Amino acid sequence: MSAIITDQLRILNSENFVAGIASTTNSYYAWIGLPNPEDFQSDWSENPPAPKDSFSEENDYWDTMIALKKLNSDDIARVVRKITWSSGTTYEMYRDDYSRSNLSPQTSSTNLYDTNYYVMNSNFRVYICLQNGTNPENTSGRPSLDEPLFTDLEPRSAGASGDGYIWKYLFTIDPNSIIKFDSTSFIPLPQNWSSNNDVAAVRNN
Repeated sequence: MSAIITDQLRILNSENFVAGIASTTNSYYAWIGLPNPEDFQSDWSENPPAPKDSFSEENDYWDTMIALKKLNSDDIARVVRKITWSSGTTYEMYRDDYSRSNLSPQTSSTNLYDTNYYVMNSNFRVYICLQNGTNPENTSGRPSLDEPLFTDLEPRSAGASGDGYIWKYLFTIDPNSIIKFDSTSFIPLPQNWSSNNDVAAVRNN
């Protein structure tokens, strides 16, 4: 019998994990250790192995641990892939019908979450792509030429190039989150999207 771990289950697990850290009932810690890896293997400093979930390695973690930090609700954030807007890149439209029989045109993805349907601009504002210039002559979309910069609630084009893109503004990453959580691969999402007043206008529109 086949089985699958769905994206919705992954999202639920992340929500439960964040809630668990925020709860006063549980305690989570981040730790560092193994200050002298060459005692284990001579090339670990340049080529550390991937950790494995085993009792043997867990014992090594405890034996070599040198510092712990208790995690609080301010120390964690949900993140998504960082897709930075770049002129000349063709992005994909937000659609819920990508599947094995209907692959996304740019990334050949079978589901929405693996496509490049959103971007972060140079001002740390995040947008989703509702139209990417698709027409009978360009069935896969056209390159994006105008960087979206607006914060209007209504979806619209980003400039006058005529690239055919329609963007919808979602949110701006706040400075504290940029400093604490921004990385080369991921961007943080707003905390408590369903109740956060800062995104209420976007959420309700």
